[in-house]
Amino acid sequence: MTNLYSFLSRYFCVFLCVLPLSATPARAGLQELLPTPSKVEALRCLPFSLGRSIQLEDPSGCVLLKRWLSQQSTLEEEAEAVVKVKIDPELTLFDYFLEGFPAEGYEMEVCANEITIVAATSLGVIRATQTLMQLADTTTQIPACRISDAPAFKLRGVMHDVGRSFLGIEELRREIDLLSRFKINTFHWHLTENQAWRFEVKAYPQLT
Repeated sequence: MTNLYSFLSRYFCVFLCVLPLSATPARAGLQELLPTPSKVEALRCLPFSLGRSIQLEDPSGCVLLKRWLSQQSTLEEEAEAVVKVKIDPELTLFDYFLEGFPAEGYEMEVCANEITIVAATSLGVIRATQTLMQLADTTTQIPACRISDAPAFKLRGVMHDVGRSFLGIEELRREIDLLSRFKINTFHWHLTENQAWRFEVKAYPQLT
């Protein structure tokens, strides 16, 4: 996580808050979510444990959720725990319209043997999954909680200027993947300006 926060500091001003000494690991994990959800409530019950058989009921077919759960646990039809997903277009969460950006709002409840996700669209399921991934980043237990979330800003982007900070394709892909885990949804690739065209096109060598 240290390297990850160092990386993020290149793009954001990050304000770190010292947790009270009385904070439990579960509550600390909820307070470390980035970006902070609209509403987070810790529940007084056992956490949801990974590393066991889990049943996934997901009509949205979220590839990210299925892939992440299969990496953490064994997916079975009859299992010790269940993750349930429901798509509800009428979900009443603040999420204003912007063309090309679907609604991202979701509600999630985590208990000892069940996680329920209600989202306005399939994109909301992805956002809920990214929250789960953060909560389980350094542990096999997801704290019992109730979360309601929708973005304050529909367009959350990062720009990379190759003329001033050149990166190889694999490193750029790695950084985009890391940023997407924190719900960054727009990548602006600044390829050219009046001084030069930095992206090699072999058919037009004079551009570079």
